Amino acid sequence: MNPTRPIPSSALHYADPAVNDEAQSGAIHARVDLVHYPTLGNPALRTAGQAFSILVSLADGASVEGARISAVDRHRGGAAHPLPAPGPAIDLGLGPAGKSGRRRLFELSVDTGALPPGLYDVEVRVAGREETQPNALAVFAEIRGDETVLFCGDSQFHLANAHCLERFVERVNRRDDVAWVALIGDVCDNDVRGTVPILKLSVGMKPGPVTCHYTEEYARSHAILSRLRKPVFLMVGNHDGMAAYEDYLPGAKTDVVLGPDPLNLVEYDGLHHFRRTFGPLYYAFDWAGTRYLAAHSFDLPRAARLGYHAVVMNWGGWMGPEQLDWLSRELDDAERAGSSKVLFLHHDPRGGSLGKDLGYYSTLRDYEVPSRGGLALDYLRYLVEARGRRRWQQEWMREPHVPMDFHPSRRLLGLLTKARVASVFMGHDNENWVESYQPGDDLFACDPTVVHYAARAEGDAPDPARVLDVGDLLSDGNLEGVLAAVEGLPPREADHTVEAALLRLEAEGALGPPMAYAPSEVKAWDIRAEAPIQFVHVDDVGAYEHDDERDFEAYGYVLVHLEGGRPARLQRFDLSHERPGREVVLGED
Repeated sequence: MNPTRPIPSSALHYADPAVNDEAQSGAIHARVDLVHYPTLGNPALRTAGQAFSILVSLADGASVEGARISAVDRHRGGAAHPLPAPGPAIDLGLGPAGKSGRRRLFELSVDTGALPPGLYDVEVRVAGREETQPNALAVFAEIRGDETVLFCGDSQFHLANAHCLERFVERVNRRDDVAWVALIGDVCDNDVRGTVPILKLSVGMKPGPVTCHYTEEYARSHAILSRLRKPVFLMVGNHDGMAAYEDYLPGAKTDVVLGPDPLNLVEYDGLHHFRRTFGPLYYAFDWAGTRYLAAHSFDLPRAARLGYHAVVMNWGGWMGPEQLDWLSRELDDAERAGSSKVLFLHHDPRGGSLGKDLGYYSTLRDYEVPSRGGLALDYLRYLVEARGRRRWQQEWMREPHVPMDFHPSRRLLGLLTKARVASVFMGHDNENWVESYQPGDDLFACDPTVVHYAARAEGDAPDPARVLDVGDLLSDGNLEGVLAAVEGLPPREADHTVEAALLRLEAEGALGPPMAYAPSEVKAWDIRAEAPIQFVHVDDVGAYEHDDERDFEAYGYVLVHLEGGRPARLQRFDLSHERPGREVVLGED
């Protein structure tokens, strides 16, 4: 099979400074500049002697002739292997005009030649410039389609939990049975950290100087992931894409998703950092007769991704028309090639989990500062509703006053069923299960077969008296009092105390009517599976509870055994003692 183009044609200039660095006033420390493919987060997987593409971005007028390309065996001594000179370059056109001029993108075809199997950095020298992309090329002796790969999600990296990602890398590096890794969103965190920090920020919410943690988080996570001895594919999650305007001001509403904003001064946008650190926001790759589609489910306009520090207004899924068009083309192309299809997506497009409360589509929330108590209470209440009835955070957003018939999830799910996509692998839920639909099943009206292959243990019960006190404070809207009551507690106990208090208030009807979503509207879509399809939630590798060894029992990864290049069997391993969980065969009850 010929490899699919590594970057969507509509996003070829994704890492151009004109649409990243120059679109915001905060600093970006670019790791993706000269080489746009392959990268740390979007590597090339090839067999010995097979060619691969390299996309290079040069100032307009610079020559790509004489490019020198090497594969650097950094993990095994650092030897540099010069690769054969590339064939004629393909001119992919000019990017947008920027302050430093325009960039032109070229595609070079490079043969791996006699390169021994292994994982390599790709070093490119051309036109007086040099850049090395770590872990960008993996060469295999053969690709049979029965390999073992590793799926996970949500490292939610911030500077205080760096040892979570470090432990994950160390654990994976000890395995010899993993061909490649997929981390399905929420790579970084923008210093969210958990319930108590969110309360602190909410209590002190006011216009003022903007704080951005992405610059350090992306740099540090890049350095840690560079130590991984497996190629890794990275996807975008909601924690990766928070944004802020100057002085945390609301700004004028625009439909700008990325790039310059004519109405507002953009202090930072996490999606720019992602593109300049790891690679494109969405892409596809082929493996042994299966096309893997790495999609971007936080594709909201920037104004909907605004937040105050880490208190973000909208965290649910969304997919814009440009990406949906790309997905449609990729699925059609895979069908013509006779390939199986698998989708990676951070948010569950059905809204809801475990086959329950599907149609979890929440109206976009406007960004206002200071909004203090109302926002914090809505956010905490949402977490409790999600944990208690809909599991975690599997909502998608919806536009106000726009009928659900026009929602992007309707088109997305229609594309997946029509194309007979075999599996959808998701993060975001921080827990493990498989939901299977059979041909003819309505995705919103039928109960899928659910296999919970690695249920998370319940935490310790919080102090009942403190739960009552916190509940009273919450019902009075006294966030300062809530913060004082839980601030000195360990993070796990603080989270569980607030959660228990909100659950009690909800049970008593003290929180008013349930939060409104759209289940009745989406049931009218009548989207039916045309072939067996599984929605699979994988584990997270780090978050906010990381002070005790038992915390790492709640983190882990999923080994995926392939048959014919597509996922066939799953098994979960924790990050504490790497205990294996139940093995699940996809498609079996």
